[in-house]
This record gives sequence, structure tokens and C-alpha cells, in this order.
Amino acid sequence: MRRNRTCRFLIGFLSSFVLMLSACGGDGSGYAVDISSMDLQMKSGLVDGGATTSSTQILRGIVPSPYGTPATLGGTYDGKAYLVLNGQQIQVNVTAQAVQTSEEPEPDDGVEIPTRTIIKGRDEFHLDPKSSFTIPMQSKDGGAYEWIFEVTFSLNGGSNTLQIEVYDLNDTLLASSDQWDVVCAIEPSSMTVTLSWDTNMTDIDLWVANVDENGTVLGQACGWTNKTATDGDGDTLTLDYDDVNGYGPEHTTLDNASRSKKYAVKVSYFADHNTDDEGNPLPEPTPTTANVTAEANGEVKLIDSHLMTVAGEVRSWASGSHIWDVGTFEVTAPNRFVVDVQSIDTNSFPTVTLTVHVTDPSNTTEPNVEDLAQSAFYVINAGMAMSPVTVSGGTGGIYTLTYADITCGKRDLYVYVSVPAHDEELMKSGLSATKTYGKNYALLVGLNEYPPASPPVTSAGFVDAATIYVDCKPGRYVVTNPSAGDFTMKLTKAGQLKASVAGSSISDQGGGVYRVTFATPADYQDDWNYDVVYKYQAWLLNSINDINDMKTALLAKGTDFSNSAWESANIYTLTNNAATESAIDSKISDISLDMNACDLFLFHYSGHGSGMPTAGEAAQYLCAYEDENWISVNDLEDMLFYIPSPGDSFLTNIFVLIDACHSGNFIGKDMEEGDEAYCEGIPKYRDFIAQAEPFAGGSFEKGLHNDTFLSKRIFVMTAVQGDETALDVRSLNNGLFTYYLSQGMSVSSLNGSGAETVSGALANANNDCWITGEEAFNYCQPKSVAYKSTKIPQMYDNSSATLSRLIYNW
Repeated sequence: MRRNRTCRFLIGFLSSFVLMLSACGGDGSGYAVDISSMDLQMKSGLVDGGATTSSTQILRGIVPSPYGTPATLGGTYDGKAYLVLNGQQIQVNVTAQAVQTSEEPEPDDGVEIPTRTIIKGRDEFHLDPKSSFTIPMQSKDGGAYEWIFEVTFSLNGGSNTLQIEVYDLNDTLLASSDQWDVVCAIEPSSMTVTLSWDTNMTDIDLWVANVDENGTVLGQACGWTNKTATDGDGDTLTLDYDDVNGYGPEHTTLDNASRSKKYAVKVSYFADHNTDDEGNPLPEPTPTTANVTAEANGEVKLIDSHLMTVAGEVRSWASGSHIWDVGTFEVTAPNRFVVDVQSIDTNSFPTVTLTVHVTDPSNTTEPNVEDLAQSAFYVINAGMAMSPVTVSGGTGGIYTLTYADITCGKRDLYVYVSVPAHDEELMKSGLSATKTYGKNYALLVGLNEYPPASPPVTSAGFVDAATIYVDCKPGRYVVTNPSAGDFTMKLTKAGQLKASVAGSSISDQGGGVYRVTFATPADYQDDWNYDVVYKYQAWLLNSINDINDMKTALLAKGTDFSNSAWESANIYTLTNNAATESAIDSKISDISLDMNACDLFLFHYSGHGSGMPTAGEAAQYLCAYEDENWISVNDLEDMLFYIPSPGDSFLTNIFVLIDACHSGNFIGKDMEEGDEAYCEGIPKYRDFIAQAEPFAGGSFEKGLHNDTFLSKRIFVMTAVQGDETALDVRSLNNGLFTYYLSQGMSVSSLNGSGAETVSGALANANNDCWITGEEAFNYCQPKSVAYKSTKIPQMYDNSSATLSRLIYNW
């Protein structure tokens, strides 16, 4: 599979490669340089050690000013920045751009469920060191600018190195980023022509055409007016990018030549956009040196530079003083391997074994390729180049490849075989078809409503035929500003429901007592029994929104990305009266029977939670729909026990995300006996099953991570600590925790321009093709605390060394 070489500019959130430099002198002398190197930002999600099946890439970042000049609108960068691609310097354009910002919602009171229990001895919170980061928040007044570069370039097939260098105006190297090693898994292009130049705000154009022996164009010439052109044999030439503001590079490619033939290259100086101090066009074009490299099947055929001093607005293949005739070169049909992944064995997961057949169609007598070295093979798994990969065999072109996997769940896999050009041999390579293994499963549970319970009636009967006094403050909840419609009177006779009537008016009698008037049926009889229900006594507003937003975040795909690890068919939801303990248990059991050791399972719960520091089944509950069947820590652990294990490898294959009161107790912590809280009772919202009595003496530990079977493969995030209540926020239309969790995972840009890439998601700290659990937590935790300081999300991470990969686009 190949991706389209044409990439669009990255719009929206900018998480950038940063070099920090402080200048001690403005004249270029005596200044000191302090460098802090972070990750580059690639639109495709490519990172150090990563891989791509697209040669064309877009790289952005922030670079320092060598002389400490602040970035201002219309300002001039006082240095030079270069992309160093495989040892070759390509100068990049640096401009002042406004820092992207996000709108933060104003805190409000939300819906905070009251509780009488205060649990002491909370754990201290620490950002996970694997992916901690900060999000700089700037004002939206347009006053904050950074020196930004952006460059479109083309990777070579196989291994590539990338680096950014910053020089002052005297060509002294001041700063450089760490070097990246990346793999570009593409079949060899028959032709790649690259143009770059050395001046800013100049428009230099690349033209390539198939020509005969007399130089006559066969078919169409490829240039900025015809970026996709057909040559004389019907083969397609593609110009990836028309850079009108300086430096380039621009690339013209031919993926698969139908036969050997000749191509000519021309470069046109189209226009100079530089101006004098008054903003007037310059009298003469800025002298510009253009650089051209032409490759055929990975072999350099033409490389040259030329100083251009005359401009002319040419819109087609032409000749003249503003045209540089670079030259011609021969292109031969590519030598491509056929790579067939015949089988994938995950029985010993995380060890994965592939059987691969490699053939060379150009060799009609001995097509099986039997002598490939281990270095010729790349396993591209979930956007990363696996290392190490053990290669054995080769007889009959059959090879066995073995590697240790880096994650659980669904992913794309490719095998790329590449032999570089050497001696008289052309480059040969081949990319297998897409193979997929592993699945992602999710169960999303949300409860806005629960079975209504009956507050006690304070009077012995009716005050009159249709008025009842009700006490709506029985100790565990408080009714605030109720309406008549919040109450229902149920009329029964001989145990049979005869009528259900909503209140018609209500008046506050003080002390949590309300006088409710009902429009009773005309055939009302005194011997009917009645029951008054306050139906909103334990309702929430946004739990259903939470699970809908989580599902949307899981399924999101970025622009130009064809694959997401999550599929709608494997995401199950249970809401309100469907979210019973038995239904949740049954669905997890069904999913576990479908899963293999290489699969991933996610459980998200949004609703009421209840808990206290006591032992056993009473430790902590998720409030399922039935009063008598809530879900304790032990219950959930039992449900998860049968999810297949990936082995003793600390690979996360179970995610548990809980947006509920006291949910921090599902992570667990040591609690010493002796607090008065032991005797306070469990906070809940209606009468409930008898609870375990506080035990005497000693200490206990609880939490999902305590079971040895689960501890190495489970990742847990909770909305709050064990002694905190969660927040359901009207203005956010979400629970606070889920709001920021789904916001960070969302594949969208801050400025609302629509879907971008998973690499640009707000939580994606290193801009790769994954959002990890650690990144999601490190985004939502400080946001939640900033919104409401008493709401502190918690995290249990299965390993300090292995990232818990959650969302994948590639």
C-alpha cells in the first residue's frame, strides 16, 4: 500500500520541536546558547524510531533567534535554519506566527453529589515521568508570537536521518536538535527530482517532462500549473508541492515507469516577493542559487546548482534567460520485490512470528530471493519499526521473522524489504500488502438515572383529596429547587398499579419538606394505596454524554489517515436501565470469550460511585441500575479476570476509566484503622444492601491493581481520589473528568477547522501516531484541577517502562 504523496499544510494546534536559546549580546558577539531539544512535529505522526509508508512529509517546529530577536508580526528572522535530511542541508523558511490558543471553559458549580464520608490519608499525586509535559496557554489577543518553520520534503526508501540546525548570519552553528532515525517503507520510485534554493520570499519552480531524443516533450510537462501530468507512455508524474515563499524543497515523482525512457528537468525563476523598506518591489530579482537532484530507482543520476538572477512569470514548459535547463537523465522500470506475508503467529504473544515470501519478478529464471541479509528486512508495526527483528531461512525465498511486540490491540503491519543501490545493481525493494492482527474491544457504561426510591410521607394521609406533604431530606441527599413534575404519585389497589400522576404544583414548607398537589383521577377512592416518588433523587445530567463522547474520540480518524484501531462493531454501550450488574458482567464475559492475548479491552464507567475505607465487598462501588446489585472493586476484578493475558510483559491490554465519586478507591491504597470515617457509613443515594461492618485492627489494601494477574497489564484512570466526590458539569455537558479526557484524545484542531491528525491531538505530547494512557492522563489531570482544585484525577500505571497505547491512527 502507498499513500498519496500530496500532503496539505498542517492547520491548528501546534505542539512543536523547541530549541531554547538566550542571547547575551545583540551584536552577535559574546552570546551564550542554552539548548533544550524536544520532539519534532510531523503531520503524519512520524517520530524517532518510527516508520511511514508515505515519502512526502510535513515538518513544523519552533526555532530560536540567534540574536534573541523576539518574533513579531512582519518581523525578519535573524538567522538560518536547515533541515538536514540524510546529511544534506535544506534551508527552511522561518516566519513569525501567532501561538495557537484554546478556550478554557469558565468553572461553575456543576452538580456535586453530597456525601458525609471523608476519607483521610490520600496518596500524593505525581505526574508520570514517561510523558509529562506542559501546555503553554497564551492570551487570544494575537500578541504572542513564535519563530515557526515549516518544510515539506520527501524521504528516501529505507532508513533516513533527520535533524534541525540553526545558524547565525555568520554561518556559525548555534543549535541542533537530536538526530532522528526513521524508516520510509515505500517501493522504489522510478524517479524523484528534488529542487531547493537559498533565498526567502522567492518563487522558484520545478518542471519535469518526458522527452524524445530531440528534446520534444512527450505527453504533458509536470509543473505548478499541472501538478499531475501524463507522460508519453501514460505514466503519471506528480509535483507534491509548489513553494512560493522560499527555499523549497519541491519534488516531482514517478512511481512506476512502464519502460525505460528519458526525462528532462528545467527550473524557472517565477517571481521575487521581497520588498524594500517602503514595501516597494525590488528593482532586480534577488540572486538565488537553485539546487537539483534527480534519482532513478534510488540511484543519483543528476545533481547540479545554478545561480539565477532573472525572473519571469512562466506558466508552462518554456525557454529563456529566467529558465535553467538542468539536463536530462535515463529512467528504467523499477526493480521491485514482491513481499508476501504468508502467516502471522501470535500464539506466544508478545512474541510474534511472521512467515514471509520474497520474489523478484524481473528475474524470470530464479524469482525466489534467497540471500537477503537481516538488515534488508523492516517490520512496520503500528507505525513503528520493530527492533530487533530476528531473520532466518531464505530457502525458496521463504523467511521467518520474529520480534517482540510493543502493544496490544488492533494494528496494521507491513513487511518492507529494501536493498540499496550498490556497484552496478539498482536499488531493489518491496512493501507487503497490509496485514492486520489484534482487536480492540470497549464496554462504555453510563447512567443518568437509577430506580426511583420513595421519600417518606410525613403526614398520615392526605391533607385534602390531592395534597401530600413529603420529606425530601432523609439524610443522604438534598432536593434543591424541585418542580412539581419531579414528583409522581402512584395509586395502587390490591397491589396493582391503577394510576400514576405527576404533581401539578409545589410549595416549600421549609426543612426539606414540600407540599405537593396532584390532579388525581376522577374515580379516586379512599381505599386506594398511594406512594410518592421523587424521581430525580439520584439522577445525573451528563453520564450518557460522557460515553457518547468517549466513543466518538475512540473512533476518530485524522485527515489522510485510513486506519483507526477502534471499530464501531467492537464498542458496546450500556445505559440507564440496561446497565445492570448482570448485564455488565455478561457483556464483559462475552467479550473475553472473543478475545485473544494480543487484544485490548477498555471499560469506561460514568455515573454514581459510593465507597468508604472498609474491607472486602464494601470497599467501593459503581452504582449499577439495581439497588441491590452494585459493582464493588472485587466484583469488577472478577469480571476482568477472564480477559486473556498478553503474558508477563507489562503490555497494557485492560484500560479502566471511571468518572464517579470516590473512584480513586478502585486504584487502592493502604488505609490504617482508626479514622472516624470508618464508622460514618457508606455514602449512597437510597436504601441499599447491608454493608460489611468495619473490621477491628490492622490495615488493608484494596484496588484493581492488587491482583497479581491484573497488575502487570491494567491501566486505571479515575476522576477523583477516594475521599472526593466527582463533578457533573452542566455547562460542559460532561462529567469534568470525561470532558478533559475526551478533549485531549479528540483528533481535531483547536481553531475548529475540522479533523487533523492523531499526532496533533491535544494530549499527544510527542506528536506520534499514538495517544497513550499516560498522555491522556497528563492532559486531563491538570486541566481538571485547574477547573476545580478539589477534583484530582488518579492513575495506576501498569509499568514505568512500557507506554499504555490507547488510540492509534496511521
